[in-house]
Amino acid sequence: MLLRCPSCGACAVSEAATPDTKKPALAGAGTRRLVCPSCGHARQWSADRAKPRRRAIGVDPYFHLPYWLVARCRHGVVYAVNEEQLAYLESFIAAGLRERRRGAHGWANSSYISRLPDWTKSAKNRADLLRCIGRLKAKVAAR
Repeated sequence: MLLRCPSCGACAVSEAATPDTKKPALAGAGTRRLVCPSCGHARQWSADRAKPRRRAIGVDPYFHLPYWLVARCRHGVVYAVNEEQLAYLESFIAAGLRERRRGAHGWANSSYISRLPDWTKSAKNRADLLRCIGRLKAKVAAR
């Protein structure tokens, strides 16, 4: 996850890791590290000490810091957790035809796209949203 550093405001990286092997682990399991390459700020979150909070809009559930990829649009706030989610959001918003596929267990309402607010899915807001996503992509490129 890309988060705003509490010390300098630059882009800090939060990743899941086990304390012994330093290899990525399942999200929410073990230990999470927050490291800012700009100022060297570092924090650690352990599942033994605290439970993650319910997800607030635009805020990391572990360190409770705002996401770094956040842009205000005329209709609301657009944010992404990382570059992959930003690319997925852009491909969905830019698509002229948005098809839903039925899964093995029927229609599911648990995908990232199904949880987006209605104004983000409206075709009339497509141009504004793509401009906001463009600003976020420029922010990633400047990083």
